[in-house]
Amino acid sequence: MALQNSAPARQDTRSIILSMLNAQMITVGDPSPGSAEIAERFNAAVARAAAGGESYLNLAAAALGSGAPVTEMDLLLLDAWLSAGRDIGPEDLADGVAQRLKHLGRQLQFRGSPIGDQQLRSHIAGLAPIFFDQLVPQWRRLGVLQ
Repeated sequence: MALQNSAPARQDTRSIILSMLNAQMITVGDPSPGSAEIAERFNAAVARAAAGGESYLNLAAAALGSGAPVTEMDLLLLDAWLSAGRDIGPEDLADGVAQRLKHLGRQLQFRGSPIGDQQLRSHIAGLAPIFFDQLVPQWRRLGVLQ
């Protein structure tokens, strides 16, 4: 005896899937990993473009065959780090990101008030351990970086 599905097929499945993609609830991927080297070159270009004012929400993740979500600050940190040849300490990283924010005409705010230059560098230097110890290793696992 064959079972019949009593639920009618949804006519708006396509729009639901597109909405979920747009909301970053789901993503399209490829089961076979790509090249982390190629993804890194692409991601370096994305980070440079973000430092120039372009807006991006994802980096290529070769291990996923898809993308990994990022923030503007992630991209500025990545650009400063890659531009320095990956040989940069927290203070220099903070200076690089502060310069990029200034170039973009953006200020970080804390509790609704702009953060001054010295506090900005201190705040970004405080983000450096998270960037170096958590984000970079995670990106390497995902194939964002090699």
